[in-house]
Amino acid sequence: MDARIDPAAAFGIAQGDAHVILNTGGNARDSIRSLVISEQLLGTNEILLIKHTGCEWSRHPERQSPLRGASPDKLSASSSKFEKSPTDSGWWYCKNEDAHAVVEKQLGPEAKQELGGLDFQPFGHLETGVREDVELLKSSKAIPEAVNISG
Repeated sequence: MDARIDPAAAFGIAQGDAHVILNTGGNARDSIRSLVISEQLLGTNEILLIKHTGCEWSRHPERQSPLRGASPDKLSASSSKFEKSPTDSGWWYCKNEDAHAVVEKQLGPEAKQELGGLDFQPFGHLETGVREDVELLKSSKAIPEAVNISG
């Protein structure tokens, strides 16, 4: 979803030679519908899953926390709301319940209720997140085994 990144250009892929599917966090679960359509209807035979460090949030200390106005360095070490990522991205990951609390705080209880139990699919460690998503795709019955999947 990061507008600064052009995956096709980063990998030297000519325009029209790849289907680029972008979403927050590079989450495979959010992309399965598009991947199935790409593979079944358009003949895609390879999937490369990419997540990245250097998230835009890490460039703005006041936005490192998804709770506006709450700076991560002011949170106590015992805070359950935030976990420092073990990657070099500087990103602070929140838990699902905290993301829902942010929605409620900023938009009200009706907005939170509309989301129901939406899973924001947080991940803390970049490489682990990539491995887990690659395995999710490889184990999916909706994506043929012949499709090369890497990350």
